[in-house]
Amino acid sequence: MWIHDLITANGGHVDAIQLVGGREGNTEIAYCRLEGPFRGQTSAIIIKADLGNIDGVNVHDNYLSGGSYTVYAFSTATWVTKNVRIDRNVFIRGSSLYGTLLTSPAPSPAAQIISKSGNTWDDGSLIWG
Repeated sequence: MWIHDLITANGGHVDAIQLVGGREGNTEIAYCRLEGPFRGQTSAIIIKADLGNIDGVNVHDNYLSGGSYTVYAFSTATWVTKNVRIDRNVFIRGSSLYGTLLTSPAPSPAAQIISKSGNTWDDGSLIWG
């Protein structure tokens, strides 16, 4: 799947893929090209438990770019995001405004990232050690 050329709207969230909770447990996002066209727009992928718990998301083997952060993984004050894997993705260097990944800030419980392995920049260099 290739998601690209998203258009901004006042007050809108322009995410290529949004998981908001309730029914997204045991979800796989794989072999996609997700291009957020705007560095300041929200994300290529947002995993945020707004409407219910999210348990088990496997993000792997994707080509990801854009966003304020390219991937968000968030719990909220009410719901929890856990068991998220972010493995073997290619991130486009300089395509996001702030960075590749942002997880829940306090006071929400942290989203549980259980693996971040084999992720690279588009030049092949390793991200996160």
